[in-house]
Amino acid sequence: MAACLALSQAVGAQTVPALTTPATAAPATPWNIAVGQLRGKGLAALQIPRVLFGLLQSIDTHTLKEDERQVLNDKSWMANLTTLRQQISQQRLDLDRKLLSGTLTAQQISALKVSLQQAQLNLETAKKPGLDSIDLERPLVWVWPKGKGGQPWSWSSRDSFALDSNAQYLISGEVHDVGDYLDVTLWLYSVISNQVLADWHGQMAHDEVQAQIISAADRFREYLWGRPWSSLTALGPSVAHFTIDGVVHALPWQDDELSPGTHHVKFDVPGLSSADQTIELKAGEHRVLSAPSIPSTAPKILVDSDPQGAFVYADSQFLGPAPQEILRPKGTVRVRVQSVGWETSSVDLNPSTPDKIVVHLEKPYKRPSVASRKDSFYWSLAVFSASLTSTAFLGAWSAEQVQLTNAYVLNGSVGGAEVAYARYQEVTALYATGVVLTSAVFVWMMFELADYLDTAQTTLP
Repeated sequence: MAACLALSQAVGAQTVPALTTPATAAPATPWNIAVGQLRGKGLAALQIPRVLFGLLQSIDTHTLKEDERQVLNDKSWMANLTTLRQQISQQRLDLDRKLLSGTLTAQQISALKVSLQQAQLNLETAKKPGLDSIDLERPLVWVWPKGKGGQPWSWSSRDSFALDSNAQYLISGEVHDVGDYLDVTLWLYSVISNQVLADWHGQMAHDEVQAQIISAADRFREYLWGRPWSSLTALGPSVAHFTIDGVVHALPWQDDELSPGTHHVKFDVPGLSSADQTIELKAGEHRVLSAPSIPSTAPKILVDSDPQGAFVYADSQFLGPAPQEILRPKGTVRVRVQSVGWETSSVDLNPSTPDKIVVHLEKPYKRPSVASRKDSFYWSLAVFSASLTSTAFLGAWSAEQVQLTNAYVLNGSVGGAEVAYARYQEVTALYATGVVLTSAVFVWMMFELADYLDTAQTTLP
C-alpha cells in the first residue's frame, strides 16, 4: 500500500488507479441451507424432507470445522491473489498508455516503474493469512421453495440443486421401499468444500418415519453446531410451571440446545408439593419429563406382548415397550404392538376388555424368491398352453363330427349318422369341460403372474 501511495504522489494529476488489497477475512453473511426431496418412489420421498426441515430449521448457526475453514481460506487467498494480479496488469496497461501519449516526465516514469516493481515484489512475497481470518461461526438461513405446493426442492444433480436453491449446504438422500420397511440414506453436503459432511442410514416402518428421522436430525444437528447438546421436554397441565437451573417456564416447554451435564429441575403443580430434583443429560439425549399428577383410581388395562418388550402404540401415540397400562376407555382405542422381525398386530380396547391382555405377534411371512415365483408362473403358462391346445383340438373334432353327421344324413345312411352324432355329443361334452378347465387355468396363470411381478417389484433398488 505504501508503494501505491508513492505511485499516486509521483504522477500527481495523472494518477494511475491505486492498487488495493482485498480483505482476506470471509464476510459474516448468512449461508443458505436447503432440504431436497429424496431419490426414490412413494410419499416418503416427500414426507421425510418435510420432517427433517421441521426438526432442523431452528438451527441458525454453523460452527465450521477446520477443514471447512481451510478450504474457505484457500479460496479467499486465491481470489485475493487473482484480484491483485489483475490490478497490477491494469496498472501496467495504464502506464503504457501514458508513455505512448508522451504526457509523463522522466521523473514520473521512473517513479511509476519503481512503484510497479514494489507492487510486484509485495505480491510475490505475500503470505497467506492464518485460519483466524475466517469466522468460526456462520449464520444459517433455511430456504424452502415457494410456489410448489409445499413440496421440497426437486433436483437432478447436486449442481442443479445448489443452483436452484442458491444454498451453500444441501440435505437430501435416497429412500427405497423394501417390503414392509423403508430403507433411508440421508446426507449433508457442502457446496463450498464439495464434500459430504455427514450422512445417516436407517430402516423403519412406514408409520415410524416421524420418530426415526429424529436420529438423522440429531446427526446433522451435532455436525452443524459442532458441539455437544441435549434436548429436554417438559410436559404438564397449563396451570403448572417448570423450573430449570433457576429459570421458570410455562408448560409445555422444550429446549434442544441444552448443554450436556447436570441440571436442576422442579415442577410446580397446584395442589401438589414441589420438590427439586437433579438430572444428568447425556450428549445427544432426548429426555421427556412429565409433571406429577394427582393419583387416579380409574381402572386400567395392562397390555403385554409375546415376545416381551414389543413397542406399544395407542391410537398411533407411542407409549413405550410392553407391558403398558392404559386407562380403560369409554369408547374404543386401537392398540398397535410391533417389534422388529415380527408381524405387527392390532387390537381394539373397549369398556369390556379384560384387565390384562397379551398380544401375540407372529413371525413374518417369508416372501418367496423371484426365481421360485418365476418358475411357478412358467409352470402355469405351460399348463395353460397344453389345456388351450387340447381344448382347441376337441373343438375342431366336434365340428368335424357335425360335418360327418350331415354327410351321412345326405347320403341316407341312418346308421352312420347315428354313430357320428353320438360321437359328436361325447366330443362336445369333452370340449365344454376343456373350456371350463382352460378358463380356470388362465385365472390361475394370471394370479401367478401377479405374484411374480409383485415379488420382482419389491426387489428393485
